[in-house]
Amino acid sequence: ATEAERQRPAWTVSLGRKQEGGSSQPVLGLSVPLLILDRQEGAREAATQRLSQARERLRETRLRLVASLQEARARLDSAQASLAALKEEVLPAAEQALGAASQGFEAGKCSFLEVLEARRALLDARQRLLDSQAAALTAAHDIDRITGETSSPISSPISGPITGDTAAR
Repeated sequence: ATEAERQRPAWTVSLGRKQEGGSSQPVLGLSVPLLILDRQEGAREAATQRLSQARERLRETRLRLVASLQEARARLDSAQASLAALKEEVLPAAEQALGAASQGFEAGKCSFLEVLEARRALLDARQRLLDSQAAALTAAHDIDRITGETSSPISSPISGPITGDTAAR
């Protein structure tokens, strides 16, 4: 019997005639199944199995989320370390090298090719800075998405606009 049939028990009505000692009487019979003995073991077993499967899926999802969160935090830490190194060491050194090459060219001590090479190195360093900022923001976004929070640990990864003076070198 299907679940819908169990919810609507089948009542049966019977009509007959009873003869007793030469007289006959009409007889009406009503049969109603009592559901107190039907414990629906099959439905309970299926529900228990579905609950068990749901719990297993939940456990697997939690494990995947924890692993994803750890990976995103590691990417964020790495990107922040890269940002710090680029801002504190690489960019200042590249800017200083470009300044020295430009002054050397103006004084006739360096070739224009050396100035171009210094400018290329500065642009490469700036590109790495942008890549690191993008990686940090992506990792922070992934952490926010996994945790359901919007409290990004990076308040302003870009320290400011590139001015015309430093971009023109």
